[in-house]
Amino acid sequence: MKITRRGFIQTAGVATAAGMVGVPY
Repeated sequence: MKITRRGFIQTAGVATAAGMVGVPY
């Protein structure tokens, strides 16, 4: 998989939001 800077930030953002909400994505 090619990880771009945007993709990394998006993934980190989703992971953070999921962690805060408590819902695994």
